[in-house]
This record gives sequence, structure tokens and C-alpha cells, in this order.
Amino acid sequence: MVFLRKHLKFLLVSLSFILILAYGILLRYFSMTSRGLEYDEIWTLRHYALADHVTAIFNELSIPNNHVLHSLLVRI
Repeated sequence: MVFLRKHLKFLLVSLSFILILAYGILLRYFSMTSRGLEYDEIWTLRHYALADHVTAIFNELSIPNNHVLHSLLVRI
């Protein structure tokens, strides 16, 4: 009986986590598809993600819009 109760609790927690995660993914998807890119996102794309070479990301570290890890991930 104790095993069944623990197993049921684990299933409920897992199902809750999956449902909350799926809900969050759906909200994010609809948010991303319902609006266009904003100024800072376009700046990152033009100057870092679509630059000729990956070193452009590391050349201008003082600019506040250059988030190095994010720019590298966008470039991939």
C-alpha cells in the first residue's frame, strides 16, 4: 500500500510538471509568433549573429546589447 501511494504521488508530480511545462511552451510559442522582432533583437542579429566571423561577438564586449553566450547560441 505504501509503495502504491508513493508511486501515485510520483505520477501526479510528474504529470503536473509536464502539464505546466507544456503550458509554458505553448504560451511562449504564441507570444513569439504574434509579434515581430524589436530593436535590440534586430541589433543582435545584424551585428553579432549574422556577422562575417564569430570573433565579432568578442570584439565589442563593452556594448550593453552584446550578451556573448546568447549571441553565440543565436549564431548556431
